[in-house]
Amino acid sequence: GLSILDRRRPGGFLNIYPGRDEASIPFNEVNTLLRTRDESILIGTMGGGLCRLDIPSRTGIEFIGMDSVRQLYQTSSVRSIYAENENELWLSLYAYGVVKYDRRNDNVFSCRNLECFKDCREVTLVQDIIPRRNNGELCLATFDNGLWLFNPRKNTAAVLNSTTRAGLLSDCIMAMEEDAGGN
Repeated sequence: GLSILDRRRPGGFLNIYPGRDEASIPFNEVNTLLRTRDESILIGTMGGGLCRLDIPSRTGIEFIGMDSVRQLYQTSSVRSIYAENENELWLSLYAYGVVKYDRRNDNVFSCRNLECFKDCREVTLVQDIIPRRNNGELCLATFDNGLWLFNPRKNTAAVLNSTTRAGLLSDCIMAMEEDAGGN
């Protein structure tokens, strides 16, 4: 499940498990957490899809059904999340790569359908998604094809891996962070 440190109580945790009550999550394995601008937390799980926890109120977990994702891909496993805004989410789905999901109207769009990805080898697992601060690119850390730099505004993509960059020793990137210098 999910444990949240409650700073109001020394050593106290709010523990959230599957199926206990309205404040439960649908699956035990939490893959990713993302704090959004509205102070909620998006929770991506291995087999339970996506949930939203409203941190200020802590009044239950909103299950985000993602019906269109489940229909198209027969999966509810979310590995990583980037929130473009409150409703538009970039999601890494196990075995299917990255999709853009619009919560407002339950639409899903695979980035594999974009022209900028036509020359990129199929990627089945993106471990992490982070935005670059200076140029609007999304960095996609892949399990087996290095780092992908994707700019959704310009519709461009570039691959940095052991084939394109001699100094990169492995194409498996698990997580990443950008430093103050943009590295």
